[in-house]
Amino acid sequence: MIDPATIIIRLRTDPALVDAGVDLLLDHALAQPLRDALGPAEVLTTGVAAALRETAASPGLAPWIERELDELRGHLRTDERPVEAALPPAFPAALAKMLGRPFTPGHELVRAAINHAAMRSMMRSVLQSTLLEFGKKMWSALPDTRKIPGAGFRSRLMDMAKGVASVVGTEVERQLDDRVNTFVDGALADAIDMVIERISDPKHSAEMAAWRSDSVTELLHQPQVRFVTELDKIAHTDVAADAVALLQAIAEWEELEASLRAGIERLEEALGERSLAELLAGSGIIEAWRPLVRERLADRARSLITSEAFSGWIARVVEDLPTSS
Repeated sequence: MIDPATIIIRLRTDPALVDAGVDLLLDHALAQPLRDALGPAEVLTTGVAAALRETAASPGLAPWIERELDELRGHLRTDERPVEAALPPAFPAALAKMLGRPFTPGHELVRAAINHAAMRSMMRSVLQSTLLEFGKKMWSALPDTRKIPGAGFRSRLMDMAKGVASVVGTEVERQLDDRVNTFVDGALADAIDMVIERISDPKHSAEMAAWRSDSVTELLHQPQVRFVTELDKIAHTDVAADAVALLQAIAEWEELEASLRAGIERLEEALGERSLAELLAGSGIIEAWRPLVRERLADRARSLITSEAFSGWIARVVEDLPTSS
């Protein structure tokens, strides 16, 4: 019978063996067709659907999410420095350039995003407030014509108008409110259409691109603590409850298996017979990342082979092997 202790000693004292094993693992992972790594579509579909349903039904899921969010919040720094100070110097400009490339979304998609009750309510409120304020300022800005030569009659008319307004100011404001509200209700649909047309018109793509670019630049100028403060406005209990509700909605979907199966089959079709190495060929990703991955895997492997659990596993592997004659 093969002595498991001998195997363990060899592995623990010969680093080259561990490194060779890691290389074997990496070479196998890179050479294996990716669709084979997924496994049979039917088996994967059934397993994923079952795992989703079991996870969604777990009574400990919501408390776990809440605890983890609390833990994460405790590690967030309340730094007064701007966000860009924590980024590579050239990163903000590169990001702004990316977002600043011209792009025009489709007309119907913009309408679906904008033309709904909440947006109409917000625009109605903005338009009403703006027009009311404008009307009141225009009325209060009526000029005093008494000192204008030859304007006696007009001046008296203006004074009369102002005098009446001062006596019945509340009534005037009420009528102004009514007229503004009536106007806004009639113009709201046109205003929303104008917004939709502007966003989805290629003629304004440069303007919208500049808006995106300027927005990210200004956001990166903001102090980091400001974003942390915004996170504090969100109750972790609500986030946990919403996350579970979303997962349950997926788990209870009658079309879950069919949708998963269709998605996996489309992925398999896209991958074909390509391996990970073939997929990444020419990108430089393998060459750049393999040394680091190899080092970390080898480190973990050396930690594993020094454990009692590994010794027990090796003993189980060799205990029933026949001895050579």
